[in-house]
Amino acid sequence: MHEQHANSIDVWLISFQDVYGYIVEFCGDQHGSRFIQQKLETANSEEKDRVFAEIVPNAIQLMSDVFGNYVIQKLFEHGDQVQKKSLANRMKGHVLNLSQQMYGCRVLQKVWPLFNREVTRH
Repeated sequence: MHEQHANSIDVWLISFQDVYGYIVEFCGDQHGSRFIQQKLETANSEEKDRVFAEIVPNAIQLMSDVFGNYVIQKLFEHGDQVQKKSLANRMKGHVLNLSQQMYGCRVLQKVWPLFNREVTRH
């Protein structure tokens, strides 16, 4: 499987079940990141939960990654409210650093409209 993601991935032939345990590695690869982004658009809640569980411990690293940041953004689009809040909470203490990075800044731009009202109320 490892060699398979080095080239373009046929999204329809591979499922999340095929890459569980390697989600973070896929996020850091151009084709793997695209695969995960596309699959998240149609994933059921169980699949999203499994992907989220693998990603969340590495969320800050992925937010700053050239390809991983897109997966994080996609989770903010397609994740449930609990997942979105969990990812946002991971960002606490890292916002300044992320804002100064090219890719981390993009994640912040995606997140800000989602939580702007909540942040400005407190």
